[in-house]
Amino acid sequence: MKNNKKRGFLNLIVLILVALLVLNYYHIGVSDLIDWVKSLSISKIIDWLKELAGRFK
Repeated sequence: MKNNKKRGFLNLIVLILVALLVLNYYHIGVSDLIDWVKSLSISKIIDWLKELAGRFK
């Protein structure tokens, strides 16, 4: 049980580091990412899903 918790914590740290490296590579700030997430709405998400589903037809 303790090993799974350590592995999950390490996976989380690696995921955060990779995300920060990707943001740095594309010159995107954390505040820009937060603003983008705040601008999302249900209608935008549904439109994206419809567009994605249309590509697989």
